[in-house]
Amino acid sequence: GYKKEKEDRMKERSEKEEFHWNSLFLRSDAVADVTAQKYGVEKGEFLDPTESGSMAVKMALAETQLISQTKKLFEEEGINLDVLSSHNNKKIPRSREVLVVKNLPSFTKKKDIESLFSPFGGLGRVVLAPSNSICVVEFLNGSEAKSSFKSLAYSKFHHVPLFLEWAPKGIFDTPPPAAKAGKKGEKEEKAKEVQGGKKEVRKTGREKEEEDEDEDENMEGEMQQELELEEAEEDSENRRTLYVKNLNFSTDDSALLKFMGGTKAVRTAKIARTKVYDQEKGKTVTRSRGYGFVEFKDQEGAVKALREKQGKELDGFALSLKFSKRVGEEGEEGERAAERAKKEREKGREREREEKENEKPTSKLMVKNVAFEANKKELRELFSPFGNVKSVRIPKKFNGEHRGFGFVEYLTKEEAKAAKEGLKHTHFYGRHLVIQYAAPDPSLTALQEQTKKHVDTLKWIE
Repeated sequence: GYKKEKEDRMKERSEKEEFHWNSLFLRSDAVADVTAQKYGVEKGEFLDPTESGSMAVKMALAETQLISQTKKLFEEEGINLDVLSSHNNKKIPRSREVLVVKNLPSFTKKKDIESLFSPFGGLGRVVLAPSNSICVVEFLNGSEAKSSFKSLAYSKFHHVPLFLEWAPKGIFDTPPPAAKAGKKGEKEEKAKEVQGGKKEVRKTGREKEEEDEDEDENMEGEMQQELELEEAEEDSENRRTLYVKNLNFSTDDSALLKFMGGTKAVRTAKIARTKVYDQEKGKTVTRSRGYGFVEFKDQEGAVKALREKQGKELDGFALSLKFSKRVGEEGEEGERAAERAKKEREKGREREREEKENEKPTSKLMVKNVAFEANKKELRELFSPFGNVKSVRIPKKFNGEHRGFGFVEYLTKEEAKAAKEGLKHTHFYGRHLVIQYAAPDPSLTALQEQTKKHVDTLKWIE
């Protein structure tokens, strides 16, 4: 029915997407379960609305504490938190062996996770967060990890669907320790011993991965490549030409031809160029557009190059390859890609400038994405555990409703920094708080400058 079709679509999409959710996100019911269990009370008692204090603040602070404990445990287990927090960056390459498993029930045990994933192959490290809602699972072999992803993504674990995503590459600071083979590996081992009459040494997942080092490191790119290869088999006549992007502007046709296999495999290698006026030379010259086309003598050569050269470096630039489209489309596509890349670089530089400006520590914080149900008293209650709150202000509209953001000022910069760090993953009324250092109040700055000038003037008169 519709529900089954929806689950199938979600599974298919999850394999191609690089990220889906905040890596440290905790469901509110899991927060309540774990916190109630920790303090030895019933969940209903913890959520009792008749008790003093805001329930939304209680839940937010409980989530904050669990996330803090999770980060501490992950650091002890060798997980790089900076890498983990970069999950939303599409440019970060994804691991082919490590999965982040989320949306787990609060009663989940480590052995449950091992039992769930070990049938697919040998496991390395399995790190379950204190909340029991998030787990990092490491496989020794990328193909076994991929098999588990396909089978378990969105599948029901007890009463909830499993959310899986590929962890960022380099999530562990150290290589995996020696681990026991999973059930699948054990069966293969026994079968080999019986069949050959002699014992064969089973290669570890790491050794297998070294043999596959020519494969694309990014899982999304790998799956896209597979789709391209399938299309190539269906249309052999028009699938002998590769579209090559991200070329070094100094690379010429002969270097590209040699890189792709030389005249033995390649019919032509042509880099797209444009005419520009060189002021230094005083004449018009041709310059590379950063992309080109390589036509092979047969389809097999094109397929082989796509497999082996994808992501490899030529003159210091990692190349991006795909099968060419109809004549006339590639040039326009290349121009559009170059224009988009230019705009992205400009936006990136602008964002870096803004972030750098916002990261100057002050004692005042700007809190964005504040739920409209929240009030000033609750905001003060939420930020008070991190230091002495000097003032809280939530700007309002003409109709009395607030604008969805506010300002919290502490006595010191250190207190503001602690609050910014402690609450950066917190959800308040179900909304993720976005916290930045606030720019100094212009009126206050102007007053300070005016006072300084006045004092300097008096000194000069004296």
